[in-house]
Amino acid sequence: MAWMSSYGFCSTPADERAIAHMMSADLAGHWFPDQPTERVQWMTDLWSFYAFVDDQRLEVGDATEPFLGQFVGQMSLVIGQHRSFRRETIDSPLLCALHDLTRRVHEMSTPAQAARYTAGLGNWLMAVLADDKNRNSRDLSNFLVMRLGSIAALFMLECINVLCPEPVPAHEWHHPKVVAAGQAAMLVAACDNEMFSYGKERFLAEGGNASGGEWQSANLVRFLESRGSSITQAFATVADFRNRSMWLWCRLKDQLRPTASPALASLLHAIDYVIAGTAQHHSTSSRYHDPDGQHPHAITFDISYASDDPVTNHNPIAPSLAWWWEQLAA
Repeated sequence: MAWMSSYGFCSTPADERAIAHMMSADLAGHWFPDQPTERVQWMTDLWSFYAFVDDQRLEVGDATEPFLGQFVGQMSLVIGQHRSFRRETIDSPLLCALHDLTRRVHEMSTPAQAARYTAGLGNWLMAVLADDKNRNSRDLSNFLVMRLGSIAALFMLECINVLCPEPVPAHEWHHPKVVAAGQAAMLVAACDNEMFSYGKERFLAEGGNASGGEWQSANLVRFLESRGSSITQAFATVADFRNRSMWLWCRLKDQLRPTASPALASLLHAIDYVIAGTAQHHSTSSRYHDPDGQHPHAITFDISYASDDPVTNHNPIAPSLAWWWEQLAA
């Protein structure tokens, strides 16, 4: 909260309430319970920044193509050339905050980790542009690839590596099986996020009046609903995608662990925390229960956990992601 306030994001009671409802420290604590305080604080601030941009710019704010193009361009410049900027020379609070996050990554991590963060954040911004421009023309297979990028799920892999003590060696980081495992794990977390976020996004889009009708969203549940699925069917499909990706993640992880370097083993361990922590945090966070900060428990969740593997269909969930499953035999 103090970090967001320092950039002017809590200037009104409504703004302060919105930032508090993100419960960013709770999320960071669930994700990284074993990491140094400095790095957990960085993740807390990063999540506050990401959620603010997502809520106030990409969902209900100025998410028009001209705005996004300029916004993404400015952010890309700041992260790519952060040493050329100083806080006092940047006139945008958002860009100042992003500059601070990037500076801290370079100070607390290795050059390899910082480079991966920079590339991952840039890829997220590019995916946001692709999402905004071409969302309605995509089929499900291509939409899943796009959404993994635009929801920042793939960027989170770079952030997880920043939080680990050492960077994963390049020969492991770029190995197809490691890439597939990490992306499958992030799809698990992304699907959980989509299901928890659906009610928030719909509530805000409809002004607190859930009367149905048309509203735009990149949410996977909404994507399926807009193409003929009922809400029940859409949620069931996303849950199925989530569980099948979880099945794949567990098996690829088991294959990787015996020969993993200490850095890769640390990453695999951290990813497990991120998957579990996403569901634990999202199920209790005010951001998802009380979207506008004025209607406590406007959104409720019915959650169940299974100790037995519920997956019976072990086929790829989409042609674009079939290469993940191919790594099982690689």
